[in-house]
Amino acid sequence: MEYEAYTRFTRDAARRLAQGDLRRASVILQGLLVSDISDLDKAEICSTMAAINQKLEQDSEALGWYDEGIAYEHPHRRFALSEQKAERLAELGRREEALRIYKDLLTRPYLMEADKHRLRRCIECLPS
Repeated sequence: MEYEAYTRFTRDAARRLAQGDLRRASVILQGLLVSDISDLDKAEICSTMAAINQKLEQDSEALGWYDEGIAYEHPHRRFALSEQKAERLAELGRREEALRIYKDLLTRPYLMEADKHRLRRCIECLPS
C-alpha cells in the first residue's frame, strides 16, 4: 500500500473515532489489516481495535484484538500490546492472568532495565 493511501485511511479512521462512529472506524481499520502494511502498524491497529471494543463494552473481543496484535509484534521483539492486555486484565479483576503476562515479559532477554523496572512496578500495583 502506498504511504499516502495508508495515511488517508488512518486519518479517516481517526476522524470517525473522534466523531464517535466506532463501527465505521472499525471497518476502515480492519481493511488495513488485510493490506500489505507492516506488522508493527498492524499491531497498532489491533490496539485501536481493542480500545474500540472496550468502548463498546465487548471485553472478550477486545482481549482477542490484543492477542492478534501480540502475534504481529512478538516476532519483532515488541511487547506494548502484551502490556496493554495485562493492564486490561487487571482492570477486569483478572489478576492472575495479568500476573502471568507480566512475569512472562520479565523473562525476555531483550528487555531494557527500564522496561523491567516498569513491569515490576506493574506487578506490585496489581490489586489483591
